[in-house]
Parts: sequence; C-alpha cells; structure tokens
Amino acid sequence: MNTTQTAFKIREQIDLFMGIVFPHFSKPVCKFLHQMVFGIQASKDIKLSEIARSLDEPVALKKTEERLSRNILTEGMDEKLNRIIAGEGAKRVGKDTLIIVDPTDIRKEYARKMPHLATIHDGSRSELATGYSGCMAVACEPRSRQMIPLHLRMWSSEAPDFVSENHQVLEVMRTIHEAAQGRGIFVYDRGGDRDSIMLPLSRQGSRWVIRQRGDRHVIFNAKLCSEQAVR
Repeated sequence: MNTTQTAFKIREQIDLFMGIVFPHFSKPVCKFLHQMVFGIQASKDIKLSEIARSLDEPVALKKTEERLSRNILTEGMDEKLNRIIAGEGAKRVGKDTLIIVDPTDIRKEYARKMPHLATIHDGSRSELATGYSGCMAVACEPRSRQMIPLHLRMWSSEAPDFVSENHQVLEVMRTIHEAAQGRGIFVYDRGGDRDSIMLPLSRQGSRWVIRQRGDRHVIFNAKLCSEQAVR
C-alpha cells in the first residue's frame, strides 16, 4: 500500500468516526476531535506537542498546542464519547458475545505536575507506583480474534469527585449493559469476585463469568461452595 492509499484509508476512517460523533457535539468540538484523531494517527504519538506539530497550522506551534489543551477540557466530552462508542459497539454484541472487562493502570513514573497523581498498583511489575487507574472493555465472539471496543475510562483516586474503584468499574459495565440492552456475557478476571461487583451485576440482570480466588467462597442455594465445587 503506497502513501496515497494509506492517507485515503486514514481519511475514510476519520470521516466514519466523525459521522458517528458529529450529531452529538458542536462544530468547534467536532473540529477538535477530527484534529485529534488525525494528529494521533499522523504523529503516532499522543503528546499534544506532537499532535499540534502534525497539524502544521499557519500559526505558532505554541498557540495550536494551547488551543488543543483548552478543548480537551470540554466538560462532559469524555462521558459522551464513551456512550457513543459503547452504543456503536453494542450493535455487534449478541446474546452470548463475551464482554471482557479489564481494570488497568497508567504509570507516570516521571510526572510531577499532572493533576491528581495517585498511588497505583503496577500489575506488570507487582509494585506501587505513581499514575492513574482505569478500566477498558471490549467485546469478542468465542473462537474469534476480532475485538470490538466498547469503553475506556481513566480516573484518579485523588480526584475530588472520586467515589471508589468499584463505582468506576460498575459505571463501565452499566453503560455497556444499557447500550447492549442486556445482551452479552461480562467476563472479569482477577478482583471481580466480591459482593460489591457481583451483586450489582445480578441486580441489573447481567450475565457474568468471574474468576474466583482460591481462598474465597460463594453462597449458592444456601450452601457454602469452594472454588473447586463451583467449577
């Protein structure tokens, strides 16, 4: 594939994405989103300075970066985008589609001035670090490698409006449950075998498969069951 074909394909993808979000945002926000999607793909980077450089506007680079920085703080934009993406992805979620929920984290080892930096557990290194927590969700069919993005949420435990990790994860699953109208099966690996996750999922009518720790038990039909018995 030559450069012209690649550019044409990228433009098609951006136009498709903007066609989905355009009815939900003002023109200035749509312009910002279009430039961000283009800039990330063109620069292969997520730093605002690199995105601004790839836009090659006829103004000082600092001005472009400042404008992008202001727009990225648009109130409610992230939540609205998550609902739009979940709604589009949910169209491809069937009754037995697997919805993989994966809590994650972003380590900001060298950051000093980023807002609300918090202490996180870096799962890849099994140690405490500085950064942000998050949760992503994708859908896939059994025996298929194709992934359908549904949701991505980041948060800080030091933010003023932070409630709890359980609250954040449940918001991800609630958004998807509503978008998919109850279709799909939630799959949660480590850390999901707790009442604060399982009970709300059951109450909202979701089906789920959650990995159970070996030192925990569940109550089923008034009987105490070990992990082996449940399996």
